[in-house]
Amino acid sequence: MALKKKKRKLSPEELTEMCIECGAKCCKYFSLEIDEPDCPDEYEDVRWYLCHENTWVFIDEGKWYLYLNNKCRYLDKNNLCSIYDKRPLICRKHNQKDCEINSDIFYDVLFKNIDDFEKYLELKGEKYW
Repeated sequence: MALKKKKRKLSPEELTEMCIECGAKCCKYFSLEIDEPDCPDEYEDVRWYLCHENTWVFIDEGKWYLYLNNKCRYLDKNNLCSIYDKRPLICRKHNQKDCEINSDIFYDVLFKNIDDFEKYLELKGEKYW
């Protein structure tokens, strides 16, 4: 049996450097879980989401998400949080092991527009009209 090496906790300076190097990916979007669409009205909802700029829908491990490619208003020009001491709990809970610095792909299926979604429905044999 192999033992997993524990990651050491990074210092605040190392975390700052990590965020600068990463480009603060985690602060430039957010996603919300949505119900998997299973009827024409819900397909229309997904189509409507995809009509909006910087908005995608993705599926990851069977769960559906609305992805909003929208930078945090408190991210400064150096990709650091300008309200770090007062940042929201979800930001406080995000830690180095969750860092996206080495990860770009976090979905199984991605819809960036209506065409992507409609092609997916066709492949699945779903009628949406």
